[in-house]
This record gives sequence, structure tokens and C-alpha cells, in this order.
Amino acid sequence: MKKEIYCEECSGKIQSKEDLVTAQFKLDIIPLHEECYARGLKGVKSLYLKNKPVNGFSGNASAFMFAILGLSFLIFGEGDLKYVSIFTLIPLGIRLFSYLKFERHLD
Repeated sequence: MKKEIYCEECSGKIQSKEDLVTAQFKLDIIPLHEECYARGLKGVKSLYLKNKPVNGFSGNASAFMFAILGLSFLIFGEGDLKYVSIFTLIPLGIRLFSYLKFERHLD
């Protein structure tokens, strides 16, 4: 079952994954068109809108790097330093949430 995804900025339907940009706005993950995301970065909304999209190459690369960092803290950390690996799960959780909520429903 395909769920329709709508842009938070213009309320238009997002047709494909290439046009979808998921961004962290305050504490929420929102779907935007690529053009609406670029417009939002230029306006007042840029104070709350992160400069890096959650999906795409930069989001995947940072999730991968945090996974490596978390595993290294678990393997090589001593004592209480192993608990730092819990904080590396936050970017991984955000990326997974973005995929499950928005990206898997588009072609």
C-alpha cells in the first residue's frame, strides 16, 4: 500500500524519491520538495531548519560514520566510555525514521 506524501511547505504531492528531501525542523522530521527545501534555507525558517538533509548522500554518510563510531566505542571503550555509544544511535534513529515514515512509500 502506497502512502501519499505531501510537502510541508507548499502542500503539493511529492511524486518520487528524487524530489523528496526530508529535513529536521526543530525536533520533527518533515518532507519537502527539493525547491521548497532550498527556499526554506534562504528564508527566516533557516534558523530552525538544519542545513543538511536527512536523506541523500550526506545523511547516509553521517549515519554510516556514526555507526562506525558507535561500534568502536562499544569494542574499544573502557568502563563508562562504552555508554557514549548510546548517543551515536540518535542520528541512526533519525535516518531510519525518515526512511520508514517517508521514503519507502515512494517509487
